[in-house]
Amino acid sequence: MQQIPLGGKLGLRGKVASYELNALDEIDLADRLYEDQSCEEAIAFAKELRDAADRQERQATKTGKKPQGAAWEGTWDEKVKKFVWQKYSTFEEALAAIREAASWYEKVGRMGFGVHAWF
Repeated sequence: MQQIPLGGKLGLRGKVASYELNALDEIDLADRLYEDQSCEEAIAFAKELRDAADRQERQATKTGKKPQGAAWEGTWDEKVKKFVWQKYSTFEEALAAIREAASWYEKVGRMGFGVHAWF
């Protein structure tokens, strides 16, 4: 097993969380999943991700409308020249993916590691 020195960086493949954040119009947070972060930044980012999920949940409760999550399983429609999506994440699945990413960022940051984004 390879040892990573304290203060090193761990990688997260955050595409799912990024797609879900984009679907919920949290574009800035989605974009930041593709940036390297120090351990301190990762801990702060975890809070921002959780806050966004909580904000989305409050808004859905207030309006009574749950937006759909990210689109998956697309096929190209040659006639209309665009992807036709077969499936969308549920609102609950989108929030779960965002909260899972938040937990990962917090855990890694508290272990003293930064985050190396890769995709």
